[in-house]
Amino acid sequence: MNIKLLRVKEKDLQILMEWRMRPDITKYMFTDPVLSMEKQKKWYEKLKQDNTQIRWVVYYDDIPIGSYYLVDIDYNNKRCEGGEFIAERKYRSLDLSISLSSNIYDYVFDVLDLNKIYGYIIPENKNVIELNKIRGFEVEGVLKQHVYKDGQFYDVAVLAITKDRWIKLRDTVEYDKFFIE
Repeated sequence: MNIKLLRVKEKDLQILMEWRMRPDITKYMFTDPVLSMEKQKKWYEKLKQDNTQIRWVVYYDDIPIGSYYLVDIDYNNKRCEGGEFIAERKYRSLDLSISLSSNIYDYVFDVLDLNKIYGYIIPENKNVIELNKIRGFEVEGVLKQHVYKDGQFYDVAVLAITKDRWIKLRDTVEYDKFFIE
């Protein structure tokens, strides 16, 4: 498994746009965007100037398979929101997920020197909540009727992992180290 995370570049905009409009990808996301290359280019120009987010394309043997992002990076409070999707189904696996998250934890806690990664998940997305628990996240709470989508309100579970928790778990997790740009 040769995995690397490369920062989003202009050449990635088309595939990111295609992925972000797929119903199987957006099903449990908070928005269902209708994107265009013009919108993508404007988003990318803002992204290049924004130090509160980092976005990568995940490559498996040089094939783009998904995306990982850190947003709302808060260097004062030492926290950020993280999220990802593996768009290419044949690459989805527990091993990849554990390796991906473990490398991101190392990056966030050791390189960025943050203390916490959190995420928001619609509770109906039970598989992703369980996956995040396997990866070390803990449920911190539920935000009631927090997202309005498709004509209804959804609760949102808040999950997180802290640097202290990761330090305790790290030696119990087997994962391949890979390059993060």
